[in-house]
Amino acid sequence: MKKPWIANWITEKHDQIEDYTVVNDNLVKLKRKNKNYILLYNISESNVGMDDINKIVSQNDKIDFIFNTVKDAYYEGNVLNYCEQNQIGIGNTSDLFSALNMDNPSQYIDKGAQFILPGLRQHTKVNEVIRLNNKTYYIERILLKPVKVLALNEYELNATAVRNGVKTYGKPDIILSSNPNGRISTKANEAAKSIGLDIISWGELLKELNFQ
Repeated sequence: MKKPWIANWITEKHDQIEDYTVVNDNLVKLKRKNKNYILLYNISESNVGMDDINKIVSQNDKIDFIFNTVKDAYYEGNVLNYCEQNQIGIGNTSDLFSALNMDNPSQYIDKGAQFILPGLRQHTKVNEVIRLNNKTYYIERILLKPVKVLALNEYELNATAVRNGVKTYGKPDIILSSNPNGRISTKANEAAKSIGLDIISWGELLKELNFQ
């Protein structure tokens, strides 16, 4: 069997990996220092849908993490919801390296969602949070209409990021600047206003969820 490039690469790049076993061309079993083995599946997809996930899980034993070599891939919401419910980590290189430091990488959720999901789910006016894709959250509220939020995590949120975000992930009801240390540029606000949207901070979103 040809050795997958991921096997040598991950051993060289991450200091917690001691050894590996090649299972097939896309699947590697990784041995970590003082931690349990994990099964890592490698894909390279710019748009990840449930067809991709169904194929992976139907042909392999329990996968701990699906590593996507495409950095800024689009993940359909049902993929993210499925992976969270079934404890399968998924993401790019940064996500993988963070997950490998966890006791259980299969419980990994991307960093943006780690911050956003708990806060929304604990909100007294929120009934349910559904991920529509890796940037958009559909928030069902108690006795109030639902809200669709596009979360952009740039440190310097500019007009290009706003336009590209809406183009790629769909027009929301509001844009959240989700980086707690981020700055919203004047041009970003102008770009949002030009398409009928506002950009708000995390604290502002939590307040706005209380009102119609």
